Amino acid sequence: MNELDEAVALVKKIRDGLYPHGDYSREKLFAVQRSQAVLRRKMADLAMQRSQKDIEYERSGNEYQKLMLTQRQLAKKTDKYEFLRKQEIRQYYLKSVRIEENEAEEIIACLK
Repeated sequence: MNELDEAVALVKKIRDGLYPHGDYSREKLFAVQRSQAVLRRKMADLAMQRSQKDIEYERSGNEYQKLMLTQRQLAKKTDKYEFLRKQEIRQYYLKSVRIEENEAEEIIACLK
C-alpha cells in the first residue's frame, strides 16, 4: 500500500508543477494540458489499483477467518477422536485385567 501512496504523491507533485505560470504560447499550453490529462489518468489508474488491493486484502482476511474456523473445528474433532481412542484403549485394558482376575479366582476356587 505504501508504494501506491508514494506513486500518488509523486504524480500529484508532478501535476502541480505543470500548471502554467506566466505567458505561454498556444502550443506550450496544449502540451501542458496533455501532460496534465496523462497525469490525471495515471492518478485514476492508481486509485483503481488501490481499490482493487483493498478488495483483495478484504478477501484475504475473510479467507483467513474461514481457514482459522476450519482449523479450530478440525482440532476439536482430532481431540475428540484422540479422547475416544484413549478411552477404548483404557476399556480394553480394564477388560483384560478383569478377565485375568476372573481366571485367577477360578484357579483359586479349583484349588480349594
